[in-house]
Amino acid sequence: DIIIQVQPIADALDRRKWKHATSGIFTVKSAYSAMQERRSVYPLDHHTTEALAHLWQNSVPSKVAIFGWRLLLGRLPTRESLYNKGIINTPLDTLCVLCSNEVEDIHHLFFLCNVSQQVWLKIFDWMGIDPMAFQDVSSHFLCFGQTCKGKNSKRYSHIIWLATTWCMWNNRNSIIFQDDSFDVTSLVDHIMYIAWFWFIGRVGENSGAIFSDWGTNPRACFQSI
Repeated sequence: DIIIQVQPIADALDRRKWKHATSGIFTVKSAYSAMQERRSVYPLDHHTTEALAHLWQNSVPSKVAIFGWRLLLGRLPTRESLYNKGIINTPLDTLCVLCSNEVEDIHHLFFLCNVSQQVWLKIFDWMGIDPMAFQDVSSHFLCFGQTCKGKNSKRYSHIIWLATTWCMWNNRNSIIFQDDSFDVTSLVDHIMYIAWFWFIGRVGENSGAIFSDWGTNPRACFQSI
C-alpha cells in the first residue's frame, strides 16, 4: 500500500536523496548527527566530547574524519578488538603488528609501541615541540592541538595529528595484507606530505608558504595565515 501511494514523476531520472540533510546531499557531519540521534546512549567523558567537536572542524577527507571518529571512540578493528569479537582465535595473533611484544590495542598501537613512539618523536621534532603527557586518545588529540598558538593553529595542528594516525594505520594494514615493511623515516616523510596536501587544500591562496617552508617549520606556516 505504501508503494502504491508514491506517485512517480514522469520524464525525470531517479536520484538518491540523503534524508538526514535538508540539501539531500550526504555529508559526514549529517551522518554523524543521525547516528548520534539513533545510537544507544552511553556516556562520553568530557575529553572525548570535546575532541569529537574539534574533529569535525577539520578539512580532511571524509574517510579520514570517519577514521578519526572511530579512533577517538575506540572503535578501530585492532587485533585485540578482533580477538574479543572471536574473529581472531589465538592469543598469539593479538600481538602488535609493529613490535610483536604487546597486545595490539588502540593505545599501544598508536602511542605506546616503541615503534610508533619513534614516529611521534620525529613529528614532535619537526614541529619543534616537546613530547606530551596524556591519559587517553582524546587527551592526546586535544593536547596536540594546544601545542601551537594562534587563531586557527589548533585545527591546523589537528590536521597533522590526523595525518599521523591515518598514515600509521594504513601502514599497519599494509604490513598485514601486503607484507609491507615499516620504515619510520619514510612514513614520517609521507605524513608531512599528506598533512601539507590537506593544509594547503584548506587555506588555499591565503598561505604564502611553500612545501620547503612546511618541511622546516609547519608552525610558522600556521601563523602566516
